[in-house]
Amino acid sequence: MSEHFIPPTAKIVKPDPEETEPKYIPPPPPTFSTRKCKLCCAWGKGLLVFNATCRHCLSLQNTEAIEDGYFDISPFSDRSILKKTLTSSSYLPENRILPGSQIKIHHISRLLSNNEIYSTTKSEVSGVLVGGTDDPENVIVGRGNVIKGLDIALQTMYLNETALLKIHPPNAYLSNPLLTPKVKIGDSLFIKVMIEDVGEVLPRFPSKEELEQTKKERREEAEKELEENPPVPYEERRKEALREKDLGNEAFKKGDYEAAKKHYDNGFINIFIHRDEWAHLVSSSDKKSFNSVKSILHLNRCMCRLKMNKLDDAKWDADKSIEYSEDSNVKGYFRRLQVWVGVVRREMEKEGSGEYWDIEKVEEMVEKGKGDYERCREILEGKKDAAIEKNYKVLLSLESFLTKMKRKYAKQQKILYKDKIVKGMDEEYKKMKVKEERRRVKEEEEEDMPELEE
Repeated sequence: MSEHFIPPTAKIVKPDPEETEPKYIPPPPPTFSTRKCKLCCAWGKGLLVFNATCRHCLSLQNTEAIEDGYFDISPFSDRSILKKTLTSSSYLPENRILPGSQIKIHHISRLLSNNEIYSTTKSEVSGVLVGGTDDPENVIVGRGNVIKGLDIALQTMYLNETALLKIHPPNAYLSNPLLTPKVKIGDSLFIKVMIEDVGEVLPRFPSKEELEQTKKERREEAEKELEENPPVPYEERRKEALREKDLGNEAFKKGDYEAAKKHYDNGFINIFIHRDEWAHLVSSSDKKSFNSVKSILHLNRCMCRLKMNKLDDAKWDADKSIEYSEDSNVKGYFRRLQVWVGVVRREMEKEGSGEYWDIEKVEEMVEKGKGDYERCREILEGKKDAAIEKNYKVLLSLESFLTKMKRKYAKQQKILYKDKIVKGMDEEYKKMKVKEERRRVKEEEEEDMPELEE
């Protein structure tokens, strides 16, 4: 049997293309050490400034002689920013451009390699339209609105000054300039800039170290203040709130409702706790204790506002009292029943003054008042309270009067519909019938007339 014999039961498996034709993996791009210059091989931490090149080699690459009025204004004297003043200004302190100055400039920005304009505020340069609008550009100096080299050069200029700038890396574009597609990373620039206006100086941004120092000082002040003035214990704050409640009750008995309300408000101030502290630091027992005090204060302030005829505020207090008492506060439901009685009476009094009021809305209020009464009966387990029954009877009497008013309005609507709408429709119908009758008579007369002879 041949060694190349293939049994009939064998399966043919196609070869893996990656084994027969392996993919080409390009070599990694050449990398340079983050501390070693690719030109002079100098080595050191913080030595490289642009494109794996040290500052000294960059200065040698910028081989232009500092002549013809150009001066090196780069921070490290590496000839990466050269400036030539064309027109000077009065060097007065108020005309000086400082970090944070709000200025307006005109500029003509070119590539140093081919003198091609890539950005400008001018509409015409040397008789050629270049696409600008002749509107100055607003710049805040030292805020990164422009490239680093231009930002540094602006801080050496004055109002109405015009200068030529030659800007080389690393003070030119170091990232992809999306708004200037003609410029590539590492291109040297030639910019003519004119200062048109110098405005107010904005306060400088604090450095990261200054921010950290400020945070540290504030934290130390807060800790010191906390040591000198420790927080009042929860139990003492609760007792102080109850003392204000008692003072408010005394003022209420004397009929001084404004003073009573003020005492209740002071009680709330004593037990106020920020929501973060309430969520993370206050125990469940302290929360229950505070909520019971809040429920009492809301209940008393609700009665106070009822006496002052501030019904909407009184209803809010009644709602909060019920909320803090875990839905078992019979006095809270009773207070809200009193509020509904007052609100329904207030709405129905508008009938006498000729004001608009919504009957359906008042009917909803009556139903809500009945619901609060039923809730009181449930909590009292069927027992009757004289004050609750009295207010419920008042609510029922208002409901009876409301029913009469509803019937009255329905009757008035029928009369209005009959007199104003149906009657008007009848008159229009009669007029239409008269017109039709006249037209019919006229047609019959025309049919009875003899035909004319030819």
